[in-house]
Amino acid sequence: MKAKIVHISDSVTKQRSGTIADLLNCIVVIDREGVILDVNEYVTAMGKSRRKLLLSDNIGESILLHPAVEAEPYVKVKIESLIAGNSFTGLQVNGMLPGTCQKFWARCFGVNCRGYCIVGFEDITQQKLLESESLGAVQKFQALFENHPGGVFCFDANGFILEVNNGSCKVSGYNTDELIGRNFSRFFIRQDLPTIVASAQRVFRGKPAHFEARFIRKDGNKIHLFVTFIPITDKAHIDGYYGIALDITERKRLSKLIRSLKEEYEDLFENAPMGLFSGCLDNDGEYVISRLNRKASSIFGYHRDELYRLPLTQLVSDEDQAGLTETFEDNIKSQAQEVLGLRKDGTTFPAWVSVDAQEDQRFIIAVDDISLRKEMEATQARLIQELKDSHHALERKSKLQQLVLRMLGHDFRSPFNSILGGARLLMELGLTDEQRELVDIIHRSATHELKLIDNLLKFSHIEERNIRFNVEPVSAHVIAHEIKVQHGEEAKKKHIKLIVDQVDSVYFKVDLDLLMRNVVGNIVHNAIKYSYPGQEVSIHVLKDRDGFGVIQVQDKGIGIPEELLPYIFDINLTKNRMGTQKEKSTGFGLYIASQMAKMMGGQVDVETVPDKGTLMTLRVPLALQARHRLPRKRSRAHDLEQSH
Repeated sequence: MKAKIVHISDSVTKQRSGTIADLLNCIVVIDREGVILDVNEYVTAMGKSRRKLLLSDNIGESILLHPAVEAEPYVKVKIESLIAGNSFTGLQVNGMLPGTCQKFWARCFGVNCRGYCIVGFEDITQQKLLESESLGAVQKFQALFENHPGGVFCFDANGFILEVNNGSCKVSGYNTDELIGRNFSRFFIRQDLPTIVASAQRVFRGKPAHFEARFIRKDGNKIHLFVTFIPITDKAHIDGYYGIALDITERKRLSKLIRSLKEEYEDLFENAPMGLFSGCLDNDGEYVISRLNRKASSIFGYHRDELYRLPLTQLVSDEDQAGLTETFEDNIKSQAQEVLGLRKDGTTFPAWVSVDAQEDQRFIIAVDDISLRKEMEATQARLIQELKDSHHALERKSKLQQLVLRMLGHDFRSPFNSILGGARLLMELGLTDEQRELVDIIHRSATHELKLIDNLLKFSHIEERNIRFNVEPVSAHVIAHEIKVQHGEEAKKKHIKLIVDQVDSVYFKVDLDLLMRNVVGNIVHNAIKYSYPGQEVSIHVLKDRDGFGVIQVQDKGIGIPEELLPYIFDINLTKNRMGTQKEKSTGFGLYIASQMAKMMGGQVDVETVPDKGTLMTLRVPLALQARHRLPRKRSRAHDLEQSH
């Protein structure tokens, strides 16, 4: 390899001409003391005076070799060795021409003859200069060879690798020893070998060759290489070639990706759900169409060929032409506007146009026919107005119904209260059993209807959110006592045992009156109504883990059918159930209880098993008892609280 590099360098450096001096085959004869006895014509050619100066001088100190900077001590030793009888050849010395400042290089030989010695000098100054220049060229070439970013291979005439650089190892994954001595066919995919061989044959015709081939790395991965073959010549003879290989795998991948993206773009452009145009400003100052998709031609009713080179202004109404042109002239990016499109048949339609005007007078436009959208918007606006009108009408109707409901409720309460009062008076008279039963029926019916009227009024107030709460801290013991007082007689009449067996010392943040009459009252009433005589209704008033006050009402009655469970708190529940003794239901109780609980910051939950009973759980916020006292008007409850 290095010999070939020298040849290449020689082809350049040998063109230099001229030498420092013509000292070829200078002969000097010295005696055994080193004194110069004679010189040949190459020395005498420098002038007799020079020759005289040389004669009788000691050769080791002669101006012929003076000042022999680098070699002087060594030369003196060699001259002494020569005089002693030891000849020498090939000695290189560095001297200076007599009477000049020019240095020279000479190759010396010395022969010891009997009685004298002969010393010869051959000027090799030019050779040294050429070698120096050649070495510089070799070093530069070697640096380029080693530091080339790609892989550089040197092949012989048969394709065997002679030398590689570091880049070759990086590209191939092999080390230097694994590459040198191998044939290139060992590393390339078989299908690409004909291309590589043809390129090598081109190189031997003296021409560089370029090709792409797939290379098999040491790890088994295949990469794409772009390879350049360059011939190596020696005196017009080609005895090998260089291969410069660049890994273009990533470039190939990116090129493939770009092609794929371009294909996708073309597909998206052509099949876009809106019309797409692109074009530029022509020589007449018109913005004309150079490209469009199928949707664009269908929107405007033209054949695609008819739209090509057509000015854009012919696709919009007269009043929109100026605005569209202004958009282009201002180089507005992504400007969207609504225009009136103009079809080939002269009809117009509302269109939404998005314009992207480029600085090089090119443009891209997206057009969407919004006729259907405009119709839908108009229909939507009409429907919204109709809904608003209906809503106002319903509000007026609802307010009227609630007003009538309240009037009827208040008007009906008096007669039913009178009926209840009369029934109670009759019960105190000496009636027969049959008469007493009839009066009892009257009393129960009037009570039910009065409760229904009360529930209707409560429902009306709930719907209007017209309920005022007097929220205050209430002891759990007070609530338990109120439950016994209000529902004890009802439970006793039905032979139901009402048990309050767990009461925590906590305070509930509630309106006691509304809580007992509308929430707990309805829940306990239902538990009694749907229990059989002889059963129990258990009540717990306590604090749960989440910091809420809890009132649990557990019965062992008929439970709630699974199909009714999702609707028991719904006002629209149409199927009302009779109690275990045919007690009627108003259908409002649990709805009122649920709504009232929410208004006080709580909720009502239910768990039930048909024919085994129901557990109703009311959760309400707790209060801090240290900051509150019970009102005096509930002195009986307050006394009960203090007793606990």
